[in-house]
Amino acid sequence: MFNVRTNSEETRKYLRRVQYAFKTNQHLPILNRVAMRTLAQIVRATPKGYTGLTRQKWTVVRQGDRGYVVTNPLKVMHYLEFGTAAHGPKFAKALFIPKNRKAAIKGTRAIPSLTYGVDYFFTKSVRGITAMGIVKNQRKVTSRALKGEMQVFLRRILAA
Repeated sequence: MFNVRTNSEETRKYLRRVQYAFKTNQHLPILNRVAMRTLAQIVRATPKGYTGLTRQKWTVVRQGDRGYVVTNPLKVMHYLEFGTAAHGPKFAKALFIPKNRKAAIKGTRAIPSLTYGVDYFFTKSVRGITAMGIVKNQRKVTSRALKGEMQVFLRRILAA
């Protein structure tokens, strides 16, 4: 909230129209459009991997009258965003590393049907992955897009 003092009746009318537009949620379609565009861009920026699950888990959640949140609940997305350090297994003797899609999907349950060295291997440690900063980079793009869309929205209110 903020207070505005003005002697201009034209400014007062404009501010009343803006206030009415936000009270009646006329801005929500604009926020929805920007959120859907952001969703499409962020899905394209997310690596597909073997299953595509990380891409599929992106969703847009409405936050009442406040707007929308684009979110991905998977731990993998957290690792892609912030990266990981070099590490080894916490509880097992070795880490299972799949080398192809079949091994990645079936996992250790299918070891009898997989070939060691061809489909998978075990290791004591792995290098970490570099942070991709997908969300960090997208925030700048979305902020610019939202600013532009809201400027158009406010100009339309001014013209009315």
